[in-house]
Amino acid sequence: MPTQETTERDFRRSRWGDSQHQVLLVELGQPAVNNDETLAWDTTMVGFSCLVAYTFADNRLVSGGYLFDDPDDGMDGVVYTRLSESLTAKYGDVAEHIQWLNPIRRVNVETIGDLGNAAGAHYLSANRYWQTATQNIALRLVPKDGEYGAQVLLTYHERPANKGYSPAVTDLNLL
Repeated sequence: MPTQETTERDFRRSRWGDSQHQVLLVELGQPAVNNDETLAWDTTMVGFSCLVAYTFADNRLVSGGYLFDDPDDGMDGVVYTRLSESLTAKYGDVAEHIQWLNPIRRVNVETIGDLGNAAGAHYLSANRYWQTATQNIALRLVPKDGEYGAQVLLTYHERPANKGYSPAVTDLNLL
């Protein structure tokens, strides 16, 4: 059930706890993915094509997010950086974690494009996190699972009171 803190919206035009039917009423067009756990549509954000997804548990909205997957991994670095700047301007301080997946293959990351290319080559993953009173927000630049390339995940999760958050790559139920 929404609290006073979520009277407007939590993710796009929806609130945590909304049903799939309620989300279908506020999103435009037919979803590209429609099953018991996920609704998703093709859209654009910060000038880039992406998939917006809503994840449900017991027909209750519990998370939402965006999946960006440009064929040019360098552009995924650009998306990650633009989103990070926008989210930091909106939510303030950020917790950041860059993980080198293969320390032997550490490379110089001098440009935004280098960051995306390093993730695409499975050398690193970059993660940034924000919290609000009602949600946890994770921005991740990660290698694609099982293939060459990078993708950017931006996820919003309902924040249970007094609990931490540790996101997983499969947060959107799309991977």
